[in-house]
Amino acid sequence: MATETVLDLTNSHLRDLSSIKIAPQLTAVDLTANRLQTIDDRLLALTGLRALNLRQNILSDAAALNSCQCKGALEDLELRDNRLTEIPSLEGFSQLTRLELSYNQIRSLAPLTSLSADHATIPPLAELYCAANKVAAIGGISGFSGLTLLELGSNRIRTMEGLEVNDSLLLLQQVAQKQSRPTVTPAFVVHACPFQLAGMFHNNWLTFAYLCFLQMEGMHQSSHACSTA
Repeated sequence: MATETVLDLTNSHLRDLSSIKIAPQLTAVDLTANRLQTIDDRLLALTGLRALNLRQNILSDAAALNSCQCKGALEDLELRDNRLTEIPSLEGFSQLTRLELSYNQIRSLAPLTSLSADHATIPPLAELYCAANKVAAIGGISGFSGLTLLELGSNRIRTMEGLEVNDSLLLLQQVAQKQSRPTVTPAFVVHACPFQLAGMFHNNWLTFAYLCFLQMEGMHQSSHACSTA
């Protein structure tokens, strides 16, 4: 289904877009649940694209995104549930607010530093999803001061090193003398204001933490604590 600015080809079983007309004025493209292995050059040429959804395809490489013409416009990029082994360079995507990379085979978050390489074009990234990958360490995200939600569940993370949270979140660590996951798993999403750390407890922890919501007004500094089972 297409309008003047939106192209929705969800669940169309497409292997490529050769038979699809790509209007130059498109601002949103949804290609969820197709069989795409590459990103069409005509999508990369769209200058006003604000949302691109490539969820549930069979992309093994998204490096072509580095040559797209919408770097100054794209706000929402979804690459969930593909076959990516690494995060593509996203340098210059100055408006990106949401990035979804879950359910791939990504091993490192380090390429995210490409987003913050140029201080003049650091995007206002607020939501980052990278669950169900093969990430073993947290890194590459320290440059995103506006980050409000981080999803890293079901990875291989063992420590909290590399994660910086803002002053509104109280982070308490408790070292477990176990070589397996905790027998009691905390809530999947832990809410904090203004930061949310989602799904961190579905990892292979040697050191794991409980996160507590610290109210900045009207709360006694010593009245809040978390404990493990």
